[in-house]
Amino acid sequence: MTAALRLANGLFDACLAVPGALGENAQIAAVALFLGLVPAAAFHLLADRPGLRAGLGDLRASLLEIWLYRHDPVLVLRAEWELVRANGRCLRKLLGPLALSAAVAAPALVQSWHRFGLEPLSPETDLLLTAERQAGAGDSWPELVWAEGRGEVTAVVREPSVDRIVWRLLPLEPGIHTLHLSGPLGLEAFPLFVGAAPGSIAGSRESSPWRLLIHPRGQPLPAGSGLRRIWVEYPRSGAERLLWPGVLSVLAACVTYGLMDRRQRTHPAEGPATESNCLESQEE
Repeated sequence: MTAALRLANGLFDACLAVPGALGENAQIAAVALFLGLVPAAAFHLLADRPGLRAGLGDLRASLLEIWLYRHDPVLVLRAEWELVRANGRCLRKLLGPLALSAAVAAPALVQSWHRFGLEPLSPETDLLLTAERQAGAGDSWPELVWAEGRGEVTAVVREPSVDRIVWRLLPLEPGIHTLHLSGPLGLEAFPLFVGAAPGSIAGSRESSPWRLLIHPRGQPLPAGSGLRRIWVEYPRSGAERLLWPGVLSVLAACVTYGLMDRRQRTHPAEGPATESNCLESQEE
């Protein structure tokens, strides 16, 4: 899992290296274009469009039957059952493109969130650092030391009922600070991004492999560290920052699908005639 996350992090950073020379907006635009291009290409290449057209026809027919025979409960129930079956057929034809799009786009979205969706902490502003202990830790509580950077620990609150400890911190200068939390296996380092973040922000360290999928930037916590999770709540970027990338992504999807569809119509693939091809040619 750790090796796969490192590979994903390195691949994402490498892909943004070229647009990074033009600034952060160019990086956001590159991600938006990618997120629009991949689903459009996946649906165009894998979706059975004639089959989907036939499925939509079955859906419309079932809905019309429900309206026409609304005074006969038996026929209405039969039409509703056919409507459910038609929905199932349409969904089965979409599973392939949906699975491929999600497998490619979801990691890019998670990586983009940690790079563009989170803002660095402000210097000389209080923040909360939270650590959750593993079950059965007893009276052993981690201690915090400010290893790199300059700041103060202004308060500590222990919550034994939920095995959690919260520190209130005050960073005094910008930069990437390093905090050390003591545990059974030694010190666990945790970064704080204050004032500026040259790349992605690691807002947490996790011991659960499933949580690492949505927090890929933080180093995993060892199994015997005595800690289950360490995290800081970073400010989120404003919603207006996501508007233009969303519009660009939709435009990229429409243009990609339109170009691929036009190319297919202009240069149809030669091969044996299939039922889907025959249906599509008859409709055209």
